[in-house]
Amino acid sequence: MPVSQTGKRLPEGDGNTMNIAAKIRARRVEARTRKAVSHAIETAATPSMRHELITLAQLQSVTWR
Repeated sequence: MPVSQTGKRLPEGDGNTMNIAAKIRARRVEARTRKAVSHAIETAATPSMRHELITLAQLQSVTWR
């Protein structure tokens, strides 16, 4: 059975298949992350902290509004 980079076993098949529930969970996690990053940027205490958070988000490829 194939193993992912995280060490979890992948389902049989081409290794890239993901069931619908897992896709929905992944999208929700991404949405929560985007929302948390946006909130952190909006409520940053100083402009330099805001710029630092933006830089980190861009490095992590987090898409935010």
